[in-house]
Parts: sequence; structure tokens; C-alpha cells
Amino acid sequence: MITILIADDEKLIRAGIRKIIEKSLAIPVAILEAKNGEEALEICIDEKPDLIITDIRMPRMDGVELMHKISELPEKPAI
Repeated sequence: MITILIADDEKLIRAGIRKIIEKSLAIPVAILEAKNGEEALEICIDEKPDLIITDIRMPRMDGVELMHKISELPEKPAI
């Protein structure tokens, strides 16, 4: 099973991306959601997703800073 993390501060955007992924993939997928970069980083450390889809402009920590922090992790997901 593939684990995907969607990081976006807009709930409707996260829901739309989730729906697209669920309809498009024919394999089992676990989808996690984060409403800001800090939450996404915590989920990354705890859950170790395979793929992250992130917004650039988010509160607390933007997507660019999130990508830099993720690049420092020992197990890096695709972004």
C-alpha cells in the first residue's frame, strides 16, 4: 500500500486532491492530510509517507521550507 500525504491549508483543496487520487489509482492507497507545514513535517516523521503533495503558501511553515526540512530526513518521501 502506498501512503500519500496532502499538505494544504484549504480543506476543500485537500478534499479535491484526495478524490482525484482515489478515483485515479487502481491500487490501495492510504491518504493522510495536513493543514500546514509544521503538521505535515510531524506526520512525515511519524508515518513516513511514500509521497507528499504540498501547497507552497501555507501558515506556520510554507511548502518550500517543508521541502527543505524533509530533505534532511533519513527516509525521504517523493515530493
